Amino acid sequence: MNCIGYFRGSQGDRRALIAEYAARSGIKLIEVLSDGKDEYSAFRELQTLVKLGECDAVLLPNYRSLGEDRYVCLENELFFKRNGVRTIYIKRHVPDQRHELMIAVKRFAGFDPMWSAGYGRSIPETDDLDCFRRKPPFGYRIVDGEALVDEADARIVNYIFDEYASGKRIAEICDGINTRLAGEDCRFGNMTVKTVLRNEHYLGRKSKKGYVLPPIIRLEQWFSAHERLEREYGTERRAFPFFDRIFSDKSVSYLVGRAYSPEYFRREDYNVCVEGLEEAFCRLIMSFATKENARLLYEGFALPEAGLAKAALPEAARAHNRVLARFKRRLRAVKEGDFSDEAQRELERLTDLKNVGAMRLRRISSELELCSAEADAIDRFFSRAARMRELSFEEKAFIADAFICAVRIREGIVEALVRDPSDGSAKKLTLEGVPIDGIKTAKQQ
Repeated sequence: MNCIGYFRGSQGDRRALIAEYAARSGIKLIEVLSDGKDEYSAFRELQTLVKLGECDAVLLPNYRSLGEDRYVCLENELFFKRNGVRTIYIKRHVPDQRHELMIAVKRFAGFDPMWSAGYGRSIPETDDLDCFRRKPPFGYRIVDGEALVDEADARIVNYIFDEYASGKRIAEICDGINTRLAGEDCRFGNMTVKTVLRNEHYLGRKSKKGYVLPPIIRLEQWFSAHERLEREYGTERRAFPFFDRIFSDKSVSYLVGRAYSPEYFRREDYNVCVEGLEEAFCRLIMSFATKENARLLYEGFALPEAGLAKAALPEAARAHNRVLARFKRRLRAVKEGDFSDEAQRELERLTDLKNVGAMRLRRISSELELCSAEADAIDRFFSRAARMRELSFEEKAFIADAFICAVRIREGIVEALVRDPSDGSAKKLTLEGVPIDGIKTAKQQ
């Protein structure tokens, strides 16, 4: 593992501490970078090395080494995560797992589906005109090469998802739409409605051609409709909703065939029944998705975090504006002919402070929006998770991503790391007894 050390401040013992920890842990330390209290030049160099793929991990004395306050620390930690670089803290840092649960609640309960854990609100890049040579899906129109939502057609898309989720037959939905579109050269049939129900573009997802259409429906609408769609018109699936979260000490091959019914994870020394494994994980998630835990997530995390972000926002804005004014004055002086080394250094320092201030503002606004979810939104999400067995495949996978950090198969034992909404810890659960016909018991270590 190639690692770069980094610390803030002028204490010399931190450099020795990083070197000692790397030697003791067998980590290959490439170099150690450091910044002063108000300096960020070494951190900019670290970011460049990370983007170039020069290291696999960053070694830090503690979590606060990432920035001046909690919001800058969180933003920088997410930067490393986005670039696939691991952060190692000499003084152990245990992240609050409730943050990931709130992101899932936000995406599920009526918020913008393009919300991203790493960036907050994701803004798609400008698309080329060539992306729209073909006619866009129903619900969109193209204006000057830009995909926009057609409000009239978008209402019909929402009508289809809501009515189908409420239990109406597809023929009744077609009659309702055709009555609305009376006099227009457009008729809806059963296959058209099914095509709309299966079109993921309405969630604002990226297409195969590389462009992103703006979202029309909420993730909650999509899951509610697909729960019924999978039950009535489901196709045979050869996947397992928890498969991506399984790590093993030996190679795992996923076998599908007549010789294995139900499907199994074939192991050198044992088989894990997929149906039994899925049932065990459903029970685990359902045990955590209680009304009491939903209340604790809202009162113990969302409300306090929203209050802290709301209180921090005005001061962060004032600090950013002060630095921005100083930066503009210094930039004006340089433009007017002050090319001294001192002026150049000051301009670089103010540029770093300006960027950090903007980053802090973005993260505070993002956290304020994230934690401003209503109690009803959290209750709806937990109510869906409390009936995991009845949900569609994709909704099971979505909820599993929210509650389960990782699953490990080791020495014939299945372990799950589950996010506890009550206190934000990651509970290690062992599923004991892995017979061919499933997993029989689960107990907390």
